[in-house]
Amino acid sequence: AIGFIGLAMLMPTDQNDPSLQANAMAGLKAMFNPLLLAGAGITVLAYAGSFALYTYISPILLQVTHVDERTSSLLMLVYGMMAAIGNVWGGRLTDKQGADRAVMTILIGLAIVLFAIWFSVSSLMLMALFIGLLGALTYAAVPSMQARVIGLSHIHAPEAPAVAAGLNIAGFNGGIALGSLLGGVALDVTGLTSLTWVGGGVVIVGILWMLLQINSNKRRTTSDYS
Repeated sequence: AIGFIGLAMLMPTDQNDPSLQANAMAGLKAMFNPLLLAGAGITVLAYAGSFALYTYISPILLQVTHVDERTSSLLMLVYGMMAAIGNVWGGRLTDKQGADRAVMTILIGLAIVLFAIWFSVSSLMLMALFIGLLGALTYAAVPSMQARVIGLSHIHAPEAPAVAAGLNIAGFNGGIALGSLLGGVALDVTGLTSLTWVGGGVVIVGILWMLLQINSNKRRTTSDYS
């Protein structure tokens, strides 16, 4: 909020350029475009599901898997290394399959991994495997979901692709906050291991919503051609 006020007051502008006001209004309109908001909503659900678990992964490892703090730190390193690999893989998957298929592949993978952690939480070897996969899939989502929302903006708000990109970044951060909140509630109510199926359930909602959006886009495209 402080940054917004500072930019509004201090950023130099050419008051005589009528395109500036038009661009600002186009950006504001794009920010509330329901199709772009729906696309960013998939990002929110994916990251909420992942971070409902990941926010509390350390106490899970320490109290349920019964590893020491050094091993827990090493597993966080595995997560980070796989996140970097997943980010590259997600971009290549998007280039190869297209944004819709890539996002769906990643969502399904996230759901499988989150539920697999539920069954594997007592095994150090399996936890190492699935924590690595969780990192890879969570950050593979970044390029694929960003490409998808920007692709939607090219169709429905071609004048404001940067706004669409920013909207999706807000979706990532909103998902992290929402996931942490949901995980905290689940932790208080049903305990640490419930975070796995809570996160998996949120991602499944994202999968269903993704299917609805894909079908809706197909019907809209068919209607345009007819």
